[in-house]
Amino acid sequence: MSRNNWPTKKLGEINCVKKFLNNYSIPFEEDKIIPNSEENSIVDIFFRDKKYQIVYADFQFQTLINTAPKDENGVRWVKRQRTQEDVLNDFLKNPLEKKKKYGQAAKGVILLIDSYTIPPWLEDQVNLVRKLNISYLRNLGFDEIYIVCPDKNIKVYP
Repeated sequence: MSRNNWPTKKLGEINCVKKFLNNYSIPFEEDKIIPNSEENSIVDIFFRDKKYQIVYADFQFQTLINTAPKDENGVRWVKRQRTQEDVLNDFLKNPLEKKKKYGQAAKGVILLIDSYTIPPWLEDQVNLVRKLNISYLRNLGFDEIYIVCPDKNIKVYP
């Protein structure tokens, strides 16, 4: 199937891996980023000898922003105030909860949490979670976990 015909979900997963690789200045050929044809698998994307599972940060807000009506200039406006706890929940806890079901089946897989932004406090919150919840992160089963932001990857585990 041509990349132009792939579902939006698959294209989003490919773009997340591309963003992750670009943030680390890892060279790649786009046709070497291969989506898994098997739906509901632990592996979404294959690249070289790596396997990736993709989940979206702040999914509810992204859904809201995509369904909000546009103003006269074609811009979608959604106001939202966030606390530190909101940031932690939306960008780390909720995405991890969605993927905790895999457990040991996640061995050998890298989890990428695709984020459209780096909100205030995110890195501080991630550092706290890394220190206080290392056994929880380990028990998720993934070899590595990152939040993939537009210009930076934030390592969550190990």
